[in-house]
Amino acid sequence: MHIQNPYSTSTPNTLCLGRENILSALEQAWSNNRKPKPFSLLIGHRRMGKTSIILKAQKQLKEIHIAFVNALHLASSKDTVDVIQGICWSIEDDLKTLAAPDEKALTEDPYNAFQIYLQSVIEDLRVTSIVIVIDEYEKLGECLEKGILEPDFLRRLRKITDSIPEVHFAFSGLHTWEETFPKSDIKDIIVTPVGLLTLNDTKRFLATSIADQPVEWDDEAMERIFQLTAGHPAISGLIGMCLIHALNDQNKTGAKKTRLTVKDVDTVISNGKVFSSGQYIFSGIWQQAGRNISGQQDILKALSTYPSGVDLGILKSAIDLETQAFESALAKLRQLDVIKLEAGHVYIAVELFRCWILRQ
Repeated sequence: MHIQNPYSTSTPNTLCLGRENILSALEQAWSNNRKPKPFSLLIGHRRMGKTSIILKAQKQLKEIHIAFVNALHLASSKDTVDVIQGICWSIEDDLKTLAAPDEKALTEDPYNAFQIYLQSVIEDLRVTSIVIVIDEYEKLGECLEKGILEPDFLRRLRKITDSIPEVHFAFSGLHTWEETFPKSDIKDIIVTPVGLLTLNDTKRFLATSIADQPVEWDDEAMERIFQLTAGHPAISGLIGMCLIHALNDQNKTGAKKTRLTVKDVDTVISNGKVFSSGQYIFSGIWQQAGRNISGQQDILKALSTYPSGVDLGILKSAIDLETQAFESALAKLRQLDVIKLEAGHVYIAVELFRCWILRQ
């Protein structure tokens, strides 16, 4: 008996279970055509499911037409014309609408040409709301820093939304607005954090994903996964994926096991399958902690030796960082749900990530 594996580390929570409140908040923000219309920002660590939420919104929010722009594809742009044309191409592809303006049409005044294009798209589709979501939006910050975009790029986008109330710009990434655009004078941003799932939502994700397969979860096994992952969707899905692989391997020998237990969970952890299969997830969290704000990896190395966490004062004394640097690094790790601080006690949020650090 072969069981189809519904879990994937590339799309950790395609069902978006546990994200209903986020989808509802986005719908409310994106349906509001008031002026001035604020930008909105989805913020959370990599592999938390931000892109899954956007893709779910594309399917679920029928009254809102969403164009998804991957800013990684804009990073090689040479100027504003290139960037705006790339955004227009995404609008054309996602909304199945009018052809994007060519470079000649954009060259004289790219913002005016962009505004005319958006107005034409609204008329073509006869819609009341278009949302342009720019994922990996930090790349726009890099373009501004390099001079590829003019300093008033964001302000010009805001002017477009003021002129066309049906249009809304949303951004998605793992850095705050202030970190990405330190010189921006735009402050009215609707910020929506995307963090760890609750215990109940982790159970829903694990159970619902495999509901159409002849497999059952022991409740204790799902609770064990939550204990190890703190509700991290990608790492929860990683364990589920490894468990189904192991189940299929057992069944090749003639076994007919269909129930997942705590013992099964502990086995795929102890034999290293989870760490090897999820290497890029763990290393991605680690590498991100080595960027932008120094001291984050120092904190994680020190914390990894404390399974139950440690007093904040003890941690600070164990790390050779000045107070301001220590506090900045700590704040960034907390913002991205990498660590937790409760009543002066600090610990790594995801137990499996702590174990991964120790294995390096």
